[in-house]
Amino acid sequence: GTTCTITKESNGWGYTKEYGGWISLQYTQKITTASSSNTSSNGGSATIKNAQKAINNFCNAGLAVDGLMGPKTRKGIVKALQTALNKDYRAGLAVDGIRGTKTNAALGNHYVKRGETQYLVTFVEIALAALGYYSGSIERPGIFGSGLETATYNFQKATGLSADKIAGKNTILKMLTKLGC
Repeated sequence: GTTCTITKESNGWGYTKEYGGWISLQYTQKITTASSSNTSSNGGSATIKNAQKAINNFCNAGLAVDGLMGPKTRKGIVKALQTALNKDYRAGLAVDGIRGTKTNAALGNHYVKRGETQYLVTFVEIALAALGYYSGSIERPGIFGSGLETATYNFQKATGLSADKIAGKNTILKMLTKLGC
């Protein structure tokens, strides 16, 4: 199936930029994230906008801050992960926004937990902000405090992961999957 973003809905029809007009919602599957109901006054999700700003600040992704989880934002999220892996672990990844075998291998078994200060924490803050679980500050490098620990725990619990409050490989991969990356 094809994925598109419905920006307006009316009487069973949805407006999408990808198709340049209105499409019937009768045969479509609606996909939402925890942040989709958190819209700002000028459209788009406020939590996605926050994440987009942080991605731009962290890895100069040049994203439009529109609050929409489109393909450029998803690439920006992967760029944030690649930037973090390069800064923390000298992974030598191309920061291209493509999550391939090299990015997955560079993640390895790295993890971050409360009390740590790393760029991988910055990535976790961005990902959980985009998913609507984290509303705290996003630092470079990130500081894994109680707010991020709670957000990590809530995300893990909501997605059926072991709720250990540590952002390890399985948690990070689940974040990427939930974000469509």
